[in-house]
Amino acid sequence: MVGGSKGIILYRYSPDQINAYERHSPYNSSLGCQVYIPSDNQTIALDTCSNVTYQLNTGDVSNGPGTQALYPYFTEIRGNILYVQSSTN
Repeated sequence: MVGGSKGIILYRYSPDQINAYERHSPYNSSLGCQVYIPSDNQTIALDTCSNVTYQLNTGDVSNGPGTQALYPYFTEIRGNILYVQSSTN
């Protein structure tokens, strides 16, 4: 999967750690909803179709009917380059 199904969210957790998550919402995934980062809160992602919110530091559900976390990608910083790849590779 190149670039994710609906895109990829990058979240700088710390100076040397960047988390990456699939933007395709795992809640009722057949609906094809995306998660967004609300402009008033930079630590959560929101699925506006179902109002499920996810913590960007872990990808876990923080509120709403969802139970499945956002799909994480493996990230690695080497020098000035960020590598992002599927967690299953």
